[in-house]
Amino acid sequence: MIKFLFFVFGLIILSSSVILAEAASIDTEITSVYIWDMIVFRGEGFHRLHNVEIVIYQDDLLIVDLLTQTTDRGDLFMPLIINYLSPGKYDVLATDNIHTAATSFEIHI
Repeated sequence: MIKFLFFVFGLIILSSSVILAEAASIDTEITSVYIWDMIVFRGEGFHRLHNVEIVIYQDDLLIVDLLTQTTDRGDLFMPLIINYLSPGKYDVLATDNIHTAATSFEIHI
């Protein structure tokens, strides 16, 4: 959290605290909805109102390439049905070509 001091017409004004996102981040959550197994991507710190490419790969092999858009705050929310993915560890890379975040998830039997 960073506080800013402004000097205006001889007066020092302390502004309210501003939280600056240093870097983008992305989290995953595996859940079930009715008969579908899903993974939900939640991210923050991306450029606002930008397209974000989410790439899922396993052992350097591209599995899924998704495109979503951030909110006016730079957050993203993207569910994906994963019934067709086999058990194993998957790596995720998300980028808006300005900020990049990485994570991984694992599917068990």
